Amino acid sequence: MTLGFSKSPQYADYVGSGLTYYFSSSGLASTAGAIQLYEKDALIDELCWGKDFCAQKYPKFSTSDTDNYSLRRCDGECESAFEQQKYYPEIDLAAIELAPIKENTVSSPCENLRITEVLSYYRQAVSEQFVELYNSGAESVDLSGCRIGYKNKQYPLDGVLLSGSYKAIRSADLTLVKNPSVYAELSILDASGEIVSSMKYLHGQRKLTSYALFDIGTEQEN
Repeated sequence: MTLGFSKSPQYADYVGSGLTYYFSSSGLASTAGAIQLYEKDALIDELCWGKDFCAQKYPKFSTSDTDNYSLRRCDGECESAFEQQKYYPEIDLAAIELAPIKENTVSSPCENLRITEVLSYYRQAVSEQFVELYNSGAESVDLSGCRIGYKNKQYPLDGVLLSGSYKAIRSADLTLVKNPSVYAELSILDASGEIVSSMKYLHGQRKLTSYALFDIGTEQEN
């Protein structure tokens, strides 16, 4: 697999080709981050840096332009799976055969799901927290192919959500920050790991007061 940052000069002609990735910020965070590779619901590889996100943990990257360190999978005798070294790959992009774009794509069963309400600031027990989902589509959704993403982790869902219906998700594994210092982001992901929708709840939460979406672009406490 070859993926290049869409703003890198060497990938300028390949944006939208399936060979590039893009983030809303300037790129991958140097202080702490994680990359996970999924095949459907199965995690097949991962690495992280700066914090204990995963087993394959490495030091944070320097932000100095003179360092220019990369994490590169070791192909010899190494103490770990990846090495931090000065390395910038030279790739013959013209020699890479691009996969044809499929004209008839199959839509994700999760694409019509929306996060409509979040209660994070519980009064007595964390079990009071919940995330509410809404199915805005015309068909029922099998939630087993969908996940909630939160703080670099993914939480699988189950059950069926009927068209036009709501469902409150409570999970002992999914523990939300009660009152985040800046904001916290929750996402809905499909089986391939693609984000189909997301919402942010802000600092200033109050006990037993939910943060709700009343209309597109309008989020407020209730």
